[in-house]
Parts: sequence; C-alpha cells; structure tokens
Amino acid sequence: EEGEGPGDIKSLLVPRRRVLAALPGVAVFISTLLRGLFNGQWIAGPLVALLSAVLVVAFNIGVWVALGYIIDHLADLFDGHRAIEQSMKLASGAIIPVWIGFLLNIIPHNVGFILGSVGSLAGAGYGCYLLYVGLPLLNGTPQDRSASYTVATMAILFVLFSFFMGLSMCTGSCIMGTAAGNIH
Repeated sequence: EEGEGPGDIKSLLVPRRRVLAALPGVAVFISTLLRGLFNGQWIAGPLVALLSAVLVVAFNIGVWVALGYIIDHLADLFDGHRAIEQSMKLASGAIIPVWIGFLLNIIPHNVGFILGSVGSLAGAGYGCYLLYVGLPLLNGTPQDRSASYTVATMAILFVLFSFFMGLSMCTGSCIMGTAAGNIH
C-alpha cells in the first residue's frame, strides 16, 4: 500500500513507540491507584487510575504526531526538506526522552509530581538537543538554521501542549470527578 513503509506513522508507532508512549500512562496508573487506595477509594481509585492512564497515553500519542507534523510543516521555512517519515523520526527522538523522564511520576503525591516534572523537563532538554542534532541529518536543514528551527518547533509545541494539557485536565477532572463522586 502507498504511504506504508519503514518510516510511516503506523510502522513507527507499532510496537516500540506505542510501548514507550504507554510507560507514562503506567506510571500515572500506579501513582493514581496508590493515591486512591491510600484515601480509601477502593472502587473509584482503580477506575480513576485507569481513566487517567488512558488519557495520558492518548495525549502522548497525540503530542508525538503533532510534533511530527510541526517539524514537517516548518521545514520549508528553515531550508529543510519536507518528508513526513523523517519528521516523525525526529519527533520520536525529541519526545521519547520526555516520556522516560515522566516515569518519575510513579511515586505518589507531591514528591512524584515534582520528580516527574523535573524528569520531563530534563527529557525535554535532551529531546531538544536530539532534534537540533537530527535536523541536518534527517531533513537536510543547514546547520546554521538548526538552532532556530528547534526553538520555533518547541515554541509551537509548547503552545499546543499547554492548550491540550488544559483541555485534557478539564475533561479528565470532569470524568474522574463524576466517577469518584458516584462510586464509593
């Protein structure tokens, strides 16, 4: 079939990146489950944990795909070559360190949130570095344009990430608040 090959989204997502995108969901599931059980929410705790994990995994995959398309669409502005397959590979290199850093959220309560935030920020820094190094190699961006390309990409990603994080938090709070309030 046309559009399917070693660099298309389907082949990139299955199975390695799907597993990596799920790791933060597993961390959130365990942390939320433990927090719910510590608070005596024996039925709602697991339900809330599962819903949280599903939202995190969906969000991670959405951010990864959005980052790939951002990289691809900005290529012309920075004298790079547009190729969605290469852009998705660059997006993978930039986002996977964030997912790995997010694993520190497995620790329940505020300590895990703080460590997870620090881990994610460290992962984002390393992801920026990988994007900066990878742009000339994978999409032919001139070296002198790679830094500005990386900054522009991450700035757009930050805006999108903030918007969708707020949206998912609002949606998740509504769903989970209803679930926690109705099941005791």
